Amino acid sequence: MDRWEYLVSKEYKLRHHICEYFLDHDLNFVIDIGAYKTTISSNDWVIPIDPLRSIPNSYHGSVAEWLSEHGDLLKDDNYGVMALGLEIEGDEKEWDAFYKIIDNSKIAIIEHSIEHHPSVYQFNKTMGLTSKKIITKIDFEFCDIHTSGFVPHKKRKLVVLGKK
Repeated sequence: MDRWEYLVSKEYKLRHHICEYFLDHDLNFVIDIGAYKTTISSNDWVIPIDPLRSIPNSYHGSVAEWLSEHGDLLKDDNYGVMALGLEIEGDEKEWDAFYKIIDNSKIAIIEHSIEHHPSVYQFNKTMGLTSKKIITKIDFEFCDIHTSGFVPHKKRKLVVLGKK
């Protein structure tokens, strides 16, 4: 079991169910930034960006690399984005790519730990820069998650962002 295994627990998969509720099939596609082993069950129109290479048919690079190769898909803003467990690693080029994908989308769902400083910083930075408005905010806490070698941050926030 690796340190990220908790992400496929029943408790953490709740985040995917929330995303499915908000990401309807009127969208052309959904980009799952940071996907790990699974994505939402309606995955025929989901583009998982999986830097850990845990999903065989996903994009196995960074957000900036994906945008460089597939940025033409963003010309039509009828797409959704989900970033569960926000923590963009890399330089400003990586951050700029993430932000561009979020800000150009029709709907974006960002979930992060409120106990992990880099995630809180990046969430606040996103909210300070984006032209989107918060449609829904959910604060929750996972209790009694048992993992081998890693204890995930339990207190979380999920926001759904839409166009103003």
